[in-house]
Amino acid sequence: MHPGLTLEKAIEWLKAECGQGGVPSIFVAMQGEIPVGTASLIADDMSIRRELTPWLASVFVVPEWRGQGIASALVRRVEAEAVENGFERFYLYTPTSRPFIGIWDGKM
Repeated sequence: MHPGLTLEKAIEWLKAECGQGGVPSIFVAMQGEIPVGTASLIADDMSIRRELTPWLASVFVVPEWRGQGIASALVRRVEAEAVENGFERFYLYTPTSRPFIGIWDGKM
């Protein structure tokens, strides 16, 4: 999420970002009682491109749960949330994983 955040601050930030659907929305993949992945649909994820909205953000799967389709399922859930709320596209920026900015337009 954000390096340097304490657990308490991370929980506070997460609660503040949660909405009733639409933007913002946070989705958590669970394995029983254990959270194993997250993905979000947020209004703004790139300070130099604030005119672009909404964004797929915070896609993360705990390392030992990777390779099982969890991230793909989370992204599909964000996609469904975007569509259900009238968005025809959303954006993705990955500053640390790969130099990539993407636009989902319902055709990817």
